Amino acid sequence: MTKKIGIIIPYFGKWPPWIDYFFQSCIHNQTIDWLFPTDCAKPPINEQNLKFIPFKLSDFNKRISSILGMSTEVKYPYKICDYKPAYGEIFSDLLTPYDFWGYGDLDLVYGNISDFFKDSILNEFDIISNHPDFITGHFCLLKNTPRINALYKLGGAYKYAFAEPHYTGFDEQIKRVKINPDPKYLSSENIKDRRKHIARHRVFQNVKKLFHLKLNRTKNKKEAEILKDFTSIVMRSVSKKEIKLFQSKTFESDLMNLKLKKENWKITWKNGLLKNDLDKNLLYFHFMLSKDDESFQVSRYIQGIKEFSITPSGINGVTK
Repeated sequence: MTKKIGIIIPYFGKWPPWIDYFFQSCIHNQTIDWLFPTDCAKPPINEQNLKFIPFKLSDFNKRISSILGMSTEVKYPYKICDYKPAYGEIFSDLLTPYDFWGYGDLDLVYGNISDFFKDSILNEFDIISNHPDFITGHFCLLKNTPRINALYKLGGAYKYAFAEPHYTGFDEQIKRVKINPDPKYLSSENIKDRRKHIARHRVFQNVKKLFHLKLNRTKNKKEAEILKDFTSIVMRSVSKKEIKLFQSKTFESDLMNLKLKKENWKITWKNGLLKNDLDKNLLYFHFMLSKDDESFQVSRYIQGIKEFSITPSGINGVTK
């Protein structure tokens, strides 16, 4: 992989309990720079591809004002997820050296990214997402050009999404119920929202089995024309052949396993490779639900560990 890639993940507050395992998976992706604008304490990591930039939430708000020309003030860190598609402009000074920039989440671990995105893909496509149905907020790569960096502005929906105090889902798909980013509500609201999503998914799957229906993603043509979120913006540009989008599904998550009613799963990270219990190579695993469960325990991290596993009960390092 000859293209220079920088993945930027602003984070404020306190590093989560599993962060050392996350960092370890980043370290092994030496062809990618990981940028963390953060007010968290700098971890004892000296790897050149991990860069920790002292940064406060107030600094983020200043950039919104000066770069985007908006007076909106983000009060809680979770709200910044709405701004992910705008990072190319908000953090343009940090991303200048890169051919591609990306964003993601911390509640996951990576495999070997270069196994999935060869130069042939990076040379041809403008945006790389990891789901066939929408632009993924937990991992997305974008070509570092003025046109792609400003793509989120099409239709003007970003102004309303950014001005809304709650998290709207603009970075992926607009949510029917907005999420309060205040930490005292966040966990319970997310769990409730995910349960509704799973219930809707299961009902839909049963309907498909009974009536052999195929999903028609453009039932309402008028609605499909509305540029309401980053997914609809990208899809409109793709349909007009203005940009090229690469979509795959090379990750797994505990949410996916829950939908499949798969309770006993195991993901193994070893020397930079990430595999499921069927020995399938994964780009990353997203433990978005498990982390909120009281039974999810993270074993003590040992510096330079070569192997660890993720199960519904937690993250466990292999010491031998």
